[in-house]
Amino acid sequence: MSQLHMERVSPGCRSLRKIRILYRQAFPRAERAPFPLLMWAAREKEIDFFAFYDGGDFCGFAYLVQGETISTLMYLAVEGACRSRGYGAQMLALLRDYSGEKAIVLEIEQVLAGAANYEQRRRRRLFYLRNGFVPSGYGHTLRGVRYEILSAGDFSPEEYARLMHRFSRGMVRMKIRALPDPN
Repeated sequence: MSQLHMERVSPGCRSLRKIRILYRQAFPRAERAPFPLLMWAAREKEIDFFAFYDGGDFCGFAYLVQGETISTLMYLAVEGACRSRGYGAQMLALLRDYSGEKAIVLEIEQVLAGAANYEQRRRRRLFYLRNGFVPSGYGHTLRGVRYEILSAGDFSPEEYARLMHRFSRGMVRMKIRALPDPN
C-alpha cells in the first residue's frame, strides 16, 4: 500500500463515475441526497467533497460539511476492492488532519436488535469507535431511520442541528435527543 492522498471532487473528476456508483451501492436510498445536488452544493466553501487514491487507484470518497467548530462527515465510502485493508482508517486520519482543531461529527444507523442489517450496523459502529470516535450520547430520527451521533472531538448538539439545517437549506429540522445509556 502506497501513500493515500485525497483530491477534490469536481465535475471533471477522473473518478466521478466510480464515485457515483459507489455512492449508490454504499448508502440506502433513504440516506442519499440526489447526487447532482451533492455536486452542486460542493461548489460552496463550506462543503468538501474528496476522492481518495492510492497512487492512481480510486479507493473511496468523503463528503464533509464545515461549521465553525465542527466538520460533519456526511458520507464516507471505501471502494469494494479496498475494504478491510486499512483504507477507511487512513481516510479518517487524513480527514482529521484536514479538519485541524474542528471536531468531526457523523451519524450512523443505531445498532438496534432486530434490524435487518444489524450486523452491518454493529461493524460500522465498531469501525468508527476503533478510529477515535466516541458516542455523543445523542441521536435523532429522520425519515423513519434512527441515528446515533458519534464525534471525534467536542460535540455541540445545537451547533450540529444548526449546521444540518443550514446545509439542507432549511428543509431539515433535527430534533436531537439524548439517547438512553446502553449500560
